Amino acid sequence: MQKIKIVENIQKGKIMKTTNIVDVLKAGSSDWNNWKWQMQYKAICSNTDQLVAIGLLDSNFEPRRRRIGLTPYNVKLLLSLKDSDPEGYRAESLQSILPTSSKDSEHQWVWAKRHDLASSKIWERLPIPAFLKILFTGKGSDTETQALENMYPNTDIIIATATCARHCSFCFREVGDAHGEASQITGDLEEVQMAVKEAIERKTPHILVTGGDPLTRNNKQLREILEPLVKSETVQVLRLATRLVVDLPMRFYDTELLEMFREFASRMKSRNASFRIVTHVNHPCELASEAIRAIKNIQSSGVDIMDQTVVLRGVNDKPEILSRLLMTLDRLGIRNHKLFHAMPVAGTEHLRIPMRRFRKLLSTLHQFLPGTSVPQANAPTLVGKMPITPSGRWMLSIPFTNRIICRSFRGEWYLFRDTWDIRRHLKEVGIALTLALSLTILAQAPRVKPQFTKIVVLPNALLDEWFIRKNFEPFVSGDALVIPQTMIE
Repeated sequence: MQKIKIVENIQKGKIMKTTNIVDVLKAGSSDWNNWKWQMQYKAICSNTDQLVAIGLLDSNFEPRRRRIGLTPYNVKLLLSLKDSDPEGYRAESLQSILPTSSKDSEHQWVWAKRHDLASSKIWERLPIPAFLKILFTGKGSDTETQALENMYPNTDIIIATATCARHCSFCFREVGDAHGEASQITGDLEEVQMAVKEAIERKTPHILVTGGDPLTRNNKQLREILEPLVKSETVQVLRLATRLVVDLPMRFYDTELLEMFREFASRMKSRNASFRIVTHVNHPCELASEAIRAIKNIQSSGVDIMDQTVVLRGVNDKPEILSRLLMTLDRLGIRNHKLFHAMPVAGTEHLRIPMRRFRKLLSTLHQFLPGTSVPQANAPTLVGKMPITPSGRWMLSIPFTNRIICRSFRGEWYLFRDTWDIRRHLKEVGIALTLALSLTILAQAPRVKPQFTKIVVLPNALLDEWFIRKNFEPFVSGDALVIPQTMIE
């Protein structure tokens, strides 16, 4: 009787049929293209012993508090890149596996104020000026509802789950860590629905549903989360953030999900609102044929796709790599939305680049890529996203004229004719008058007259002792400056 029950559970997919990663990677297309099957075998493909056996980890690899999280698709992609694309393999490895020399990942700061953190409430009650609290700790979220963040006046963020298909090594929410931020702030489905309800009651026009990855929830749960937002007249823009486009593209082979997207996009468009997918691609090697198929499926359902990319050392911090990625996304009809400077999460410093290099990289992108390929650049902080400008000053105004000296991306200087800018000229006149007045005041300032009108030299004969002559210091007596003869010899 027990054997019959086990067989039935295996047929229903409740029990894994194998514990060998090699057998998992040999699965047929019917299983391989099933996203639920992929998630079912995530535990096996994330096992360090199994990854050592197939050569993706060194035998001396030490497990960390933040666990590795890979699906069969991720593992197969890594193995393929290892043989065919060393650059891509390094990029994917850095994003998936923390090095053995790194410390257990902890936040250098609390990303947003949480209602369940006693320290946040104590800090808020301290008699310290508000600007000092923000200066040292940031502002964070102003809502105490679990699974709901509100950092911007027109945007609410709903944390739909703490689960992802892959555990990215640079993740600021520390997915894959039982004590990480994702697991602390995300509740069960009921808590998420309460967050949705409050966001609607607050009449916030822009809603971002993220996680973890909200598309790791099944279609029924996803509809229960998104349906009220699609239906609400106050929600003008609804964004669904997911990395499954490149981490688990099989999720978008699901016809039921695609039909749900089509329905939501149509319903929101009918009331002049927008439903969008926001994906996250960091390297061109992630845009494999499976990912491109997923992108086409999403677009065919009438949903626009936006991308955000994080600049990571050793992954995409070279202009040629990042240019190739952004041009490919643009070609695929994906809007390059944002380019992020990596967040300062402890244990990931090896993946961050200095702000100077980030600005220089951005400058190169602006010079050599078409405008549709270059995203906005931001540095995420505890007080919101900070816009980053490219390095270098390409324009220099000539005072009191309508001419500007410009520098092209080739290093060529050019005299550009601008329209008259009255406000700029008034500022220039003000600066010139201020400078002229300051020079006039300095020129008319009374000069300090000397305290003496003549110099008296004391001959050496009057200074009998040698040490007296040596230590003699000039002094003023009346209108005379008295100095020893030795000073003029």
